[in-house]
Amino acid sequence: MLTLIRFEIRKLLRSTYSYVMLGILLVFLLGYFIYSHTQTTYLEDRVEQLEEAIYHSQSSSLQELEEELKEDPSLKDSHSFMESYNFYLNYLEGLEKELTAVKNKNWAYVYEKELEYNKLQYEEVSNPYFPYKNYSRYPSDFLIIYNQEELLWLKERDIEPVFPLGTISKKTIYDFIYDDPMMEEIHREYSNKHSTSSIFFAYKFFGLLFNVIGVAFFLFFFGDIFTKEQMGAYGPINFLYTQPLTRGKIFFSKLLTLFINTALIFLGISLFAILAGLVTKGLGHWDYPVLVYQEERGLLLMPMLGFIARATLLFSAVLLFSYSLLLLFSLLTQRTVLALGFTLGLIVLGINFSGEPASTLSSFNPFQYFDVYKIINLETASTHDNFKLNFTNGLLSLLIASTALLAGSYGLTKTR
Repeated sequence: MLTLIRFEIRKLLRSTYSYVMLGILLVFLLGYFIYSHTQTTYLEDRVEQLEEAIYHSQSSSLQELEEELKEDPSLKDSHSFMESYNFYLNYLEGLEKELTAVKNKNWAYVYEKELEYNKLQYEEVSNPYFPYKNYSRYPSDFLIIYNQEELLWLKERDIEPVFPLGTISKKTIYDFIYDDPMMEEIHREYSNKHSTSSIFFAYKFFGLLFNVIGVAFFLFFFGDIFTKEQMGAYGPINFLYTQPLTRGKIFFSKLLTLFINTALIFLGISLFAILAGLVTKGLGHWDYPVLVYQEERGLLLMPMLGFIARATLLFSAVLLFSYSLLLLFSLLTQRTVLALGFTLGLIVLGINFSGEPASTLSSFNPFQYFDVYKIINLETASTHDNFKLNFTNGLLSLLIASTALLAGSYGLTKTR
């Protein structure tokens, strides 16, 4: 078996097509890293933002009030004037303290300031007698509570934040009504946060990959590993069939080769994220919080590394199911293009016409689990009010369907 696996791997390494596909992946990876780098708010950027805010406050509002006070000292007796003056003075003092805290990486102060700023709003929506429960106008009560929970999580673990902070930096499925279209645009922009720290970058990149786009890439990458089986193609499998090897060994060696190479690609992406992160922003924090929706508009926070691990496992099951379809169609059509076409066509049809996600039976449908991140964070479950669409049921459904497909494909190899 090991000899067959080595043979299959050498075949891939000698293929120009394999290097073309790896080149495409590398270009996409580098491109996304460059994009993330331009979108990341680094510590130096935050310091510069605070310094600009301090300069603007000193040179505009506060300076104007001080000049007014010099011209008319009697304004000291004006309650409204002094109220405005003290407001801007306290605001300036707060900016200067935050600037010092950011420079010294005193995240406890930064989080405490944010918590204090959001305290009244949080207490209002947390009140059981709050009259507008479950409202969806930005910021929704869910977003306010989520923001508070995340700040507490970050403060307790002394984790460096991914800027910006506050409700403007987060978006949930319950925030879809805005008083101002401009606010909607700002919220959409600022809530799409980026960081080049290793773990956060890997989290964002795998989010782009762990769906039907990633499935299509891997299918194209390994599309011909099962084909070239017809007479006259002179493909490697024809040579293997002339050797004293069972069809079962050939079958499973190809399947194992798929997963070994897939795992190596995952590992390569992870190593790239680690090295790139070390050069720019560091490894990051494995326990940076990720929102996971719960029933009845509840929420919990999951450490980012654990989230990535669960997503990788579920996406591996999605790939196993997709590879199983590819194997079946390759045996039936004996043509790479036809096998890929039928496989991708069935996946697209399955995703778009696989029934109502809110139904009970949908949790047994493997096509419901291709958008991996939305399954792990239970966004799909919350949107359709069906919490049976979860990681465990997805894993079981995909594995059972894959086993049935592989058993059928193995039966076809025995009849040939």
